[in-house]
Amino acid sequence: MKLLKLMLLSAFILVSTIGASQGAPAAAAPSKPVPLTPANNALVTNYSPDLTWKASTGVDMDHYEIEIATDPAFGATIVDSDYSIPDGTLTHTVGIALTPARTYYWHVRSVSTLAESLGWSSTYKFRTAVETPNLVSPADMTNILTNRPTFDWDGVLNASGYTLQVSTTYGFTSYLINVNVSYTVTEYTPTTDLPANQTLYWRVRTNNSGYGPSAWSPVYTITQTAVPTSIPVLSQPHDNKLTDDSTPLLVWESVTVPSGTTFQEYQIQIAKDKTFAVVDIDDVVLDVATPWYQVLDGDTLAPATTYYWRVRAYNVDDTTLDVYSSSWSEVFALRISVETPTLIDPVDMFDLTDNRPTFDWTDVPDAVNYTFQASLNPTFAPILLNKVTPISEYTPTSPLPSGKTIYWRARANNANYGPGRWPVAWSVNSANPPGLSRLISPIANKLVTTLAPELKWSVSSLPVGTIFDYYQVQVSTDTTFAAPVFDDTSSMDRFITTIIVTPDLSPATKFYWRVRACNTDLECSQWSAVNYFRTSVEAPTLNTPLDFDTFPAPYSASYDWTDVTSASGYKIQVSKNLAFTSLVLNRTVTLSEYTGGTLKAGTYYWRVQATNPYFGPGPWSTVFTFTVTP
Repeated sequence: MKLLKLMLLSAFILVSTIGASQGAPAAAAPSKPVPLTPANNALVTNYSPDLTWKASTGVDMDHYEIEIATDPAFGATIVDSDYSIPDGTLTHTVGIALTPARTYYWHVRSVSTLAESLGWSSTYKFRTAVETPNLVSPADMTNILTNRPTFDWDGVLNASGYTLQVSTTYGFTSYLINVNVSYTVTEYTPTTDLPANQTLYWRVRTNNSGYGPSAWSPVYTITQTAVPTSIPVLSQPHDNKLTDDSTPLLVWESVTVPSGTTFQEYQIQIAKDKTFAVVDIDDVVLDVATPWYQVLDGDTLAPATTYYWRVRAYNVDDTTLDVYSSSWSEVFALRISVETPTLIDPVDMFDLTDNRPTFDWTDVPDAVNYTFQASLNPTFAPILLNKVTPISEYTPTSPLPSGKTIYWRARANNANYGPGRWPVAWSVNSANPPGLSRLISPIANKLVTTLAPELKWSVSSLPVGTIFDYYQVQVSTDTTFAAPVFDDTSSMDRFITTIIVTPDLSPATKFYWRVRACNTDLECSQWSAVNYFRTSVEAPTLNTPLDFDTFPAPYSASYDWTDVTSASGYKIQVSKNLAFTSLVLNRTVTLSEYTGGTLKAGTYYWRVQATNPYFGPGPWSTVFTFTVTP
């Protein structure tokens, strides 16, 4: 067809050329047409739009031609109009359905009877709108059973969002809902109830910044909205309540039931997820006058967990038998506290023999720490001890009162789910032990030069009605006394407060010691304060000169003795008398020997002492004597 038109146009041009060469008058080309509608860059919602233009002028006007393309250079022409749009016809309907959300370009030209044209008009463009959504639900001409229905529609390609309108009038002169939603969702649930027992209309259109909005969808009619009860109002426990009850009672206010309907049931839901995507408990209550729900033992709520709960009511239309539901109540949060510890030790009503026992209870998952309490009263008023401990045990730092019944308990703490519930308290009967002893000697940090030191302490007091049994004395190389080197309970006279440590202690060592008193009921006082002493380095053993050796004068003295463990040096003394008041040698040396000095005739005495900066000086060695003869 297009080829035929080109051939006709060539023939016209040939005839015109011949006529001109023979002197015939030239025909004038008609003026260029002017595009009118769609207006330049207009958005059209009709995918087969009408194109209109202003007529051309010219005596030889024959017809119009149109081109439509997807690019302004018309390199991708998609629709060619009929080349014989007759003069006087100033509109053309696009003969195919155009693609939504596209830009199209068009122009028109006029052609004379001699196929002459002044060319194409100016180029206009128009945009086809994104498609209109298809409505899904509520379906057209239906009743709804809840006044917060979910309005649903199909998604549209190239949508940047949607506009939903709900109105009481078909012409949408006013709106109950006029809301824009994201392109990522194709539904909307009202946050407040629609009016009850009403006819409503709804529609949706697609939005796009360059190709929107679309035309409105067809209007769907809701023939009658629901006639539900009032929305339940939650009461107890109040929102975000922390409770130690894992089977709580949930309470709300009774609803109002509209005339012409009958109450059916309450629906209650409990979930760990505020969206209720997964529901832990979904149950019903059948009596309108019983607006409460007791969580059953079989549905025990988990500790250290936040739950959410909500309620709605159902009623039945007495005429249509439609079942209506109210909207869900607001959602309340309910925090279940951490678990309650189980008390372990000392067992209930235990008779203590030590008034600083370790109180122990089970670990609690999610516990950050624990609160321990002790009291002389089962009501815990007043409080004797109120301590926070990071672990599931507590040892008092000072003795409990003697001869008393003491009640104790512990609970778990958590920043969001605590404090937890107190367990049932247990009691202990505290001991009535002897009084605390005071250490007397060795005094603190005393350096003792004997490896069998004597320990001395003060007499322990004895409560009336009790019988003294023994003192327990411990000596250890560490303050924990985990492995004492001396642990003696032989001192059974309250007034004998000394003991000699046996067997010998190690030299050059720091020792700690303590004492406590016990009665015949196996009740012991607290340990005394810990004291410590140091044993010195040992005394050397003299080698030469031997005791009672004789040497001729003059004698060049040479002395030797055994090495001493931990010695840093030695002190040697030589004297003319046994009291060492007439010294001929008083020297400190590093090695266990010394040579020096010439002795005249006479009797001499000598001894050696080991030294150490912390464990010295040690005791003097045995004194040896030797004689230098004339």
